[in-house]
Amino acid sequence: MSISDPPAIEGLGDFFPIMVRITGPDLKVLNEQGKWIAETLRQIPGTVDIKIESNPPKPELAIAVDRTRAADLGLSAGQIATQLRLAIDGEVPAKLREGKDETDIRVRLSERDRKDPDRVRGMDLFSPRGARQVADVAQVSLQDGPSVIEHENRERQIAVFSQLGTGAALGEVAQKLKAAVARHPLPAGYSVIYDGQMKTFNEQNEAFSAAFGLAFIFIFMVLASQFESLKHPFTIMVSLPLALIGARLALLLAGKNLSLGAMIGVILLMGLVTKNAILLVDGALQHIREGDPVDLALLKAGPRRLRPILMTSFAMAIGMVPTAIGTGTGSEFRSPMAIAVIGGVITSTALTLLVVPVIFAGIEKMQLRGIVARLRGRAVAPVPLHSTVAEHVPAKAANG
Repeated sequence: MSISDPPAIEGLGDFFPIMVRITGPDLKVLNEQGKWIAETLRQIPGTVDIKIESNPPKPELAIAVDRTRAADLGLSAGQIATQLRLAIDGEVPAKLREGKDETDIRVRLSERDRKDPDRVRGMDLFSPRGARQVADVAQVSLQDGPSVIEHENRERQIAVFSQLGTGAALGEVAQKLKAAVARHPLPAGYSVIYDGQMKTFNEQNEAFSAAFGLAFIFIFMVLASQFESLKHPFTIMVSLPLALIGARLALLLAGKNLSLGAMIGVILLMGLVTKNAILLVDGALQHIREGDPVDLALLKAGPRRLRPILMTSFAMAIGMVPTAIGTGTGSEFRSPMAIAVIGGVITSTALTLLVVPVIFAGIEKMQLRGIVARLRGRAVAPVPLHSTVAEHVPAKAANG
């Protein structure tokens, strides 16, 4: 019996958080490596219910053919295997029919002759040089063999599973496990495959990075087209890192991990938190077009835009509170998303009103200084030493 949490998203699948598959040719070595990984997991805080997926062995009659001695008697390994299969497993030459029912008639040695290794060793094999006993060409022994052999990528494999304890982070446990496995090189021909939610976690991190980059590019393109400028989108997008800081702090204070739901909340923040900076920058630009200097334009735009900024931010944060504190079905997925949005909105609102005006003023003043410097350069142009005065005198004055 196995007890595990339901998937955070319906249809995602019921996978163990930690699944490690060891592949290689020898089952004995695989079991040894599987026990080592299981012991390593037990030493990592946050792992519980660790088990090795292996079926108990069952006794089997192993026959190892001496190919050299068999060849001297004119027997091949295939011929020996065929005769032993007929004697031990048997053959079905006919069927017994009773009404509509049919029963196989299997011809083989009696059970006492095929279960005892000593009797199997004395079994006769027919060769071109006459009858020979099995002991003359093979070694017969009773040993434990695997009841089930599983394969991964056409190689034998054994799996180690583990659940996560309360409050444990999958990313942190996976990082420690991978570091321990990297310090313990496996024998040649053996490899480790990370599966389950560990694999899904890596895939979602890659997808999140791609989504984050695309969102950044599209937001910049929209802002650049709206403001018809390449500098003001950068000023507005300064609020994005401020929101990420708040989202991470909120998750830490709430004791939540950066799960898939929290990542979706971070992507939502990219579209939500820029509106504060848009309101502030747009108001300042309107006053600059009316002829106000940069500092005065910011002083006018700040109080005027403060009310809509606070109203929209508080509305978003308060609207996420029921989702953040909810404990119903699926709350383990939705709660981190809401907490990330609340933390990001609060910090971005507080810091945007301080950081964005400073950066906006700095960029605008740098641009003004550049324009003034270019105008001064045109007003006082140096005269080259090799030129004459006539070259710099207007044509009418020269002719007069």
